[in-house]
Amino acid sequence: VQVTSPIEVGGTEVLRGDPENISPAECAALIHAGIRYVYQHVPAGAVATGIWESPKDARGARSVSVSIAVIDVDTPDDASAWYRDAAPRWQSCQGSTVTQPMDAITFSDNVIQADSADGFLTANLVVSTTDGIITPWPLQRAVTTASH
Repeated sequence: VQVTSPIEVGGTEVLRGDPENISPAECAALIHAGIRYVYQHVPAGAVATGIWESPKDARGARSVSVSIAVIDVDTPDDASAWYRDAAPRWQSCQGSTVTQPMDAITFSDNVIQADSADGFLTANLVVSTTDGIITPWPLQRAVTTASH
């Protein structure tokens, strides 16, 4: 895979804006990496975001697209506290359909499975658009904490 957008580094301002149009808002973290709202109560220092993608195939499709957000918090205890708070919210989204209206289309993400195990929050989703422009496409999300 290759970097397909500039890697942004800074504070929480480099994270994606608040999910005022995502419903239910508490499930926004499952459909987008690095939403500011998700880290609002975390003492965040440096933040980095980026997108890595595989080259397009003959039809113009990519086989791999990875969106990453790294949030540096003050202490390992802060990271652990965030994880303990996020895990039940993440799991409560299982079975939900998360919608995000845009100007011309509405994205619809079905949360097939959401779990917390072995220090990872994971989710399996199927994304589509309500108008059929994007046919159901499987996605996966993962969050973990690490100490440096």
